[in-house]
This record gives sequence, structure tokens and C-alpha cells, in this order.
Amino acid sequence: SAGGAGATTTVTRSSPAGGQSQWALVSQQVERSNCRQFSTSVPNMDDAGDAKVSMYAAVDHGAAYEEALAGRHGDQLRLAYDEGKGKDDPPYDPFVLYLPDEDELNDGVEAEGTKQLEAGTDEAAPAALDEPLEDVEQVSDDEEEYSDDDDDEEDGQLPEYNNQGFRNRPKSQLAALKSGLPAGGLFAVLNLPGTQQKVTIDDVIVTNKLKPADKWAVGKTITLKNDDMLLVGSTHFTLVGLPGVSGVEVDVLVEENTRDARVLVFKKRKRKHSRRLNGFRRDVTLLRVMDIRLPKQYANAEYKETIA
Repeated sequence: SAGGAGATTTVTRSSPAGGQSQWALVSQQVERSNCRQFSTSVPNMDDAGDAKVSMYAAVDHGAAYEEALAGRHGDQLRLAYDEGKGKDDPPYDPFVLYLPDEDELNDGVEAEGTKQLEAGTDEAAPAALDEPLEDVEQVSDDEEEYSDDDDDEEDGQLPEYNNQGFRNRPKSQLAALKSGLPAGGLFAVLNLPGTQQKVTIDDVIVTNKLKPADKWAVGKTITLKNDDMLLVGSTHFTLVGLPGVSGVEVDVLVEENTRDARVLVFKKRKRKHSRRLNGFRRDVTLLRVMDIRLPKQYANAEYKETIA
């Protein structure tokens, strides 16, 4: 039986002949922390009123997570966060301290203009304005539009994704994540044909080619649910499927159907003058995880959000 603290699990097995059992009675105490709770969901009902098989077990470990953050584990995470401080600052320039302030520059410009007026240089200004602008380069409308649409990198803003399909993150955030800072958010374990994948939002999955081709065509968004969802978790709770987590939905976008890198298969039989070299490239499908949605009863559950 599965219950709270102090629950007992008993496993028995009898011999086929009905004599003494071949397996001894096994009793194991299942100990759980007082801050964790275990519960099983009620099976969903379909339109005909029959109970569906897909259920899930919910484990609440939010109190244990908060307690760990208040102790030594939280201190280690704060040290990882400090690893990224100062990574996004501009390079140090020692001559910045000796540059004049903007107020001093404005005062100097005003003083220079006053001297020119007093010297009578302003008399030649009207004549200069009447001259035709021959040396001025005319800028077309197309060039003006292009100058308005400068690259994001020139403006100091990186595009959302790089050329490899991964999210661009600032250097400070990358350093903190490499030092062990948790990214937060939801994660899910998907049951794809022939493989299982642990994913979170914005992950790219490389799996064997999925069929039929019309369903997994490039550009289509597929929603995985029911028995395809084996587990969903976060910092404060975990939903374990029995066998699938009903109510959880994951949207995946088919980005590409291609072939994997070449694998060389070389075989040689010594002293037989026999060798063979073959190449193999498997067909793969690239999926990007777009969204993870929880069941209705956990839609407003508390957990640490994903680092943006």
C-alpha cells in the first residue's frame, strides 16, 4: 500500500504446487519526510462514462525545497549566481576618468561661439548658406530605410536565437548556469516512438524519424498528451504517470526532417585479406518544445519560473 509516513509494502509469491512458498514474505518500511505528501489522482472519465486508464501520482516537495534554499544548498546557489556578476559590463577603460564632463564640453562650445561672434566671423555665414550644396551626398529613400533597420547586434541587443537554434543568453547568465544555478521552470519526460526524452521549454529533440510523414511534416505543431507524458516536475511538485499523466500537454514543433552525421563501419579479418568499410546515416526528426501545460488542478501551482 502507498500512503504517508510509516506505510508498509508487502510482496508475496506462492509456489505453483501450493506447498511452501518459494519466496519469503518481504516487508519493507517506506519512510518519507514529513514535508512531502503523496496522493493519487482520480481516473478521468470519458464521454461514455468509463474510467480512463491514465492516472498519476502527485508528490508535493515544496516545503523541502524552501528548507533546502534556506540552508547550505541555498548558499551554494547564491555563490553560483555571483559567478555571473560583472560579465556584461563594458571593458575597463582607464582613460575614462580623464575625459571632460558633458557640461564642460558644452561650456567650451559656447565660449568658442561667442569668440567667433565677437571677431565678426558671422558675416560670412549668410553667403555660405546661399551657395549651392554640390558636395553634399544625397541619400536615397532606400538607404534611409536601411539605416533605420540596423542589426540588433549594433544596437546592443542580440537576436532571440543564434544560428544553431539555441537561445542567446547574456554572458552573466551563462556563467551562472555553468556554475550550477538551476534554470527553474517545468520539465517533462516524453515517450516518443523508440525513445524517452527529458525536456523543458525551448529544448531541441533529435530523435529517429517519426512516421507517418504527413503527421510529422515540417512546420506542424503536435500536441503530446495522456500516455505520451510519463512524468512532469518542477521545484515544488512532481506528477508521476501511471503509466501516463493525464491532463498534461506538451506542444512540439517539427523543425526539420533530415539525416544524421555519417557513421563509418569498418570490419577487418586479419590474415584473410578481407576488409569492409560501410557508411550509415540514420533518418532523424528535429523537434522543438514550445510549451508545457499542467492539469487544471495544478494550473495555478507555485514553482520557480524559468530564467528568461
